[in-house]
Amino acid sequence: MRFEIGEIMKQNLVMDLVYGNSSCPKKLLGRHYVRGGQVIAAYHPDAVSMRVITDDGEIYEMDSVERLSVFALFIPGQNSFSYQIEMTFQDGNTFTNYNPYDFPCQITKREEEDFQKGCWLNSYKKLGCHPMEINGVKGLYFAVWAPSAKRVSVVGNFNFWNGLIYPMNRLEKSGIYEIFLPNAQLNQYYKYEIKTTQGYILQKADPYGMCQERTIENASKTFDMSEFHWDDKIWMKNRKYKNVKETPMVVYSFSEKEMEKKESILEEDFTHILFNRKREQWGIKEDWEQWNMKEAREHPTTFFTPSFCSGSPDLFRQYINETHKKGIGVIMEISPGYFSRESAGLERFDGTMLYGTAVERIRPNEESAMCRFFFERPEVSNYLLSNLLFWIREYHIDGFVFGGITDIISTNKNTSNNLNIKGAAIGKTNETMGETGRAFLTRAVETIRKEDPGVIVISDEYAELSSKDKNLFLGEADFDFYWNYSVKENLNSYLSGDKLQKMQEHYKITLPLQKAGLSRSLLLLNYKKQAVFRQTSIDNPLSDGYDMLSEAKISYAFLMGVPGKKVLSEIYDNSEIRNYLHSLIRIYREYPALYEYEKDMKSFEWVNGMDAVSSVVSFIRKSSSSRNQLLFICNFSSDSIADYQVGVPHFGKYVLLSNSDATEFGGEGRFVEQSPAVMREPCDFRPYSIEVSLPPNAALIFGFGSAFDERKGV
Repeated sequence: MRFEIGEIMKQNLVMDLVYGNSSCPKKLLGRHYVRGGQVIAAYHPDAVSMRVITDDGEIYEMDSVERLSVFALFIPGQNSFSYQIEMTFQDGNTFTNYNPYDFPCQITKREEEDFQKGCWLNSYKKLGCHPMEINGVKGLYFAVWAPSAKRVSVVGNFNFWNGLIYPMNRLEKSGIYEIFLPNAQLNQYYKYEIKTTQGYILQKADPYGMCQERTIENASKTFDMSEFHWDDKIWMKNRKYKNVKETPMVVYSFSEKEMEKKESILEEDFTHILFNRKREQWGIKEDWEQWNMKEAREHPTTFFTPSFCSGSPDLFRQYINETHKKGIGVIMEISPGYFSRESAGLERFDGTMLYGTAVERIRPNEESAMCRFFFERPEVSNYLLSNLLFWIREYHIDGFVFGGITDIISTNKNTSNNLNIKGAAIGKTNETMGETGRAFLTRAVETIRKEDPGVIVISDEYAELSSKDKNLFLGEADFDFYWNYSVKENLNSYLSGDKLQKMQEHYKITLPLQKAGLSRSLLLLNYKKQAVFRQTSIDNPLSDGYDMLSEAKISYAFLMGVPGKKVLSEIYDNSEIRNYLHSLIRIYREYPALYEYEKDMKSFEWVNGMDAVSSVVSFIRKSSSSRNQLLFICNFSSDSIADYQVGVPHFGKYVLLSNSDATEFGGEGRFVEQSPAVMREPCDFRPYSIEVSLPPNAALIFGFGSAFDERKGV
């Protein structure tokens, strides 16, 4: 071996490369300028000989180093020239390509420093897999953060999933590994092979992978995100200036398994589509957490890959593009706590290792503390914030629902205060880690606002938070809306009781409405007994079916009248239910009194929420102009009530806009022609009153105000 080659091919480095322990293969491989010339080196574990072939047609035989599959060549002179390596294998086959270790790193020092600080928010443009052209050669650039790994390689069907062939080069400061594979093709499957400091070898999907194939052991797929053509410029332009708090918002929620239902949506009803990860008994926190853990184990998907439209980026973007052209926004559900487990170094929830980060086994009640601890790593926050911008920029997502964030900011004293990372005890109080979680969420919202103020940000259940955390959610620069489960759950509980129980538990439907912030809530409209409308006539007697139908309709009407944006995750086959929902949504979208945002709840006013004996509640929804106001009267009793007196604020016409007992909605048509006259008789602490007749289990909606007084023929 020539002296010049020996200067580069140090024995310890060569042995690390051959035995799969090299974290910096560029120290050996590629082109190295030495005194008097240059050394070119290449490696393939199965090669028996190699030749350098220049673009000018010159051929140079390479020498084996230490009789291993590492080959090197010294060429006098330091003139740069383009060349390829021809490899010959034991079966006589040859493979010729450019040397991957000759191409410069595409991550700048500034980007590396910003990544360490947690402020390289464009990291998704280089981390992961991206088609590039470097020095006139097309190929694929791979980069992944694995700070504690001993060696990282990119493997796929292009190299027989052999981790010894393409070891990646580690950037010294950040722990990012990178490599450029010349002439590598798109639509191939790949993973990263990680060798830990303990000697374990793992193959994992790319955390920044933008396309994935679950049927091939969750492998990532090389993909070009730049080829899609968007056609929603008008929507994107208008979104920036739209005040979502002052506009109607009716959301239809899909899970991955319900995508086939998307064609059945009445597009004129809904303003947004929500793609969620939650499953049955939607909205129950325990079910969400259980599913989240199960999904993480069985399908460790990356967060840059769509879970919908079969995981195809272009199919999902095409769906969003067409949805925008129809005037409908798209919201997706994300979970920062779940993000942190994937990106911070946990392979599974039992504490084994991923990407070379060793973590002692963690008990289940320590998981949330673990997640909050990892938010202190700037690189983890960088990953999450970069992900948010990715969905906004590359998928034109209109909003996010942040799920599971109560775990991130929780200060639960039962959680262990000490975690052991890489053998070093890290003592962190839950209060400190809760502050870290809050700081991250605040920064996440600020990042979204800066990118596009028209993107909607929705939080988890507000009622579960401490008073300190509520300030985060309902401050001036915070989430737009929060998820409200309590109104719906209390209504379900109230409806399940008999007449006596309803009288005793009347507070269940009134107490949740006493809390502040309802105008910024999202309310689920689904009726609790969904299966009854799918039963046969034998299983579902006429009387029982009618009672359920009436109960469902009054439930919808009550929730439609309660302040807050509306969410529906079930489209019923029952035509009467569909017609009634359609009529309610039309009223909601037509009258600003139902969707205008009032911070101090001036848009909602109780008329009588204390009539437990009659099981009737009545309230008014007011608009800022007072031209269109609505009076809701809900009779939760199974008895009709004639001449029920209701207090009203002033004289004028009270026009019946909706009666849930109308025949077109499956009712009996009772009291559908009412035009109550205003009496100068005080009632419900108001100077005037009207008398109305209420069908059983029915809701009446009256319109009043100057706009109704001006109507001709009314």
